[in-house]
Amino acid sequence: MPIENILLVIGVLLLAAKIFGEIAERLGVASLVGELVGGVIVGPILGLISTQGFVQDFITIPVIFLLFMAGLEIRFSDIKQYIYPASILATFGGIVSFILGAVVGMIFFNNVIIAFAIGVVLVSTSIGTLFLFLK
Repeated sequence: MPIENILLVIGVLLLAAKIFGEIAERLGVASLVGELVGGVIVGPILGLISTQGFVQDFITIPVIFLLFMAGLEIRFSDIKQYIYPASILATFGGIVSFILGAVVGMIFFNNVIIAFAIGVVLVSTSIGTLFLFLK
């Protein structure tokens, strides 16, 4: 894939993430949710960009880090008022997320280590997403 196409794809993704992130913030939702929705709309839904070859490899690692960091951004002061219901939801949501992530990892990759990694990443993001919506 030529460098011009790679830069165009990355530019379109960044533009969509920024626009949808701003829309999400104005609607009272975390900008992360809007950024992810923007990427999904521009890519798989509308098919405006193709993430084949280098671009697919290039965006895989940052997406994993983005989702992992979303789960790590939770502060105790943010969840103090929702501690009991959120603990129950987070526990069961984490267990379900890990199991479903591991199953999907086994189905698509047929590798226990990859399945475990997907499960762990989904646990951290499921808990982070839970508290983003409880705010």
